[in-house]
Amino acid sequence: MMVTDIQERLEMFDVPEGIPLFIYSEALAYQLGLPRAHLMNEEWREKFKQILIDLGIQVLFLDNVASLTPGLDENSKQEWDPINQWLIELRFLGISVALIHHLGKSGTQRGTSGREDNIDISIDLLKPSDYSPEDGCRFIAHFDKHRIPQKDLPLIGDTEFKLIPGEDGRHYYFAHANPRTEAKKECLKLFTEGHDQKSICALTGLSKGYVSKLKKSFIDDGLLSNKGELTPKGWSFLHPQKSDEVGNQ
Repeated sequence: MMVTDIQERLEMFDVPEGIPLFIYSEALAYQLGLPRAHLMNEEWREKFKQILIDLGIQVLFLDNVASLTPGLDENSKQEWDPINQWLIELRFLGISVALIHHLGKSGTQRGTSGREDNIDISIDLLKPSDYSPEDGCRFIAHFDKHRIPQKDLPLIGDTEFKLIPGEDGRHYYFAHANPRTEAKKECLKLFTEGHDQKSICALTGLSKGYVSKLKKSFIDDGLLSNKGELTPKGWSFLHPQKSDEVGNQ
């Protein structure tokens, strides 16, 4: 990205001043006559590692694997091994690395699966079933691989994120929600609008069995009457923020 684009995006996210954030800009490096960043170049890796040490960097984001490894055979584990060993060296130095990579047509990470052998966590960014281009930046974060204590597993459930503008219209932030909760809300809304289970399955992409269980739970929990009418409790479930506002008045 151009330096001006990076600056614009930082401004959008309202990054606080004074935090130890460093950005290695390829465009700026080129203007200064520096060599292109290349993870396959041993000399560049060693010089960059020293920069990380000198600056006291603790977390490094590499965006992205394809751009930083031109000429690499993505399906060759052998060609990836020197880079993998360098990443392990950084781990031993106390530097956590987040690699940003693309998914292939199969829905899994592109190239050799050996790239994931030594990583602790792999997160896939998935498209919601009801996504439309008008939604902009909206995705579900799914933990495909994780090495965490058993007690922390509830913390890594699927989470849906959407980039939305702040009140000032200049800065942006990510709103987040539980995809299952959002799916339940959508089904409840469709039931109250008179849709049957078959049409709801077609509209949401959910299975017939799951929609049937949802309808039963809506009635059992008092969100939906036996006649398919939305109850006050159901209205509060669909509009939690508005319910809070009413309660605070």
